[in-house]
Amino acid sequence: MGGIPTGGWRCARAKQANIAREGRALEVADARPLLKPAEVAARLAVPIQTVYDWAAAGRLARVKLGRNVRFRPEDVEAFIAGNRQEALDKGGAV
Repeated sequence: MGGIPTGGWRCARAKQANIAREGRALEVADARPLLKPAEVAARLAVPIQTVYDWAAAGRLARVKLGRNVRFRPEDVEAFIAGNRQEALDKGGAV
């Protein structure tokens, strides 16, 4: 049962540990740091609970890291762009 992992998540974790021990950085597709819920709430000027609610409902894309929730800056920008509404002119026409 013991020994060297050959597949599955244990193998992936062992590979990540080896990379970390060797001092090599894991390749990251986007180097911008992930945002915390409080940072997103401040950016959108809404309560933190609203950010959690939107994420749970699938309206705002999230990254789950164990019990922690983080947000990619480009997902927050896409959320803002997707919820943008044009102003109506005084006649009521668009």
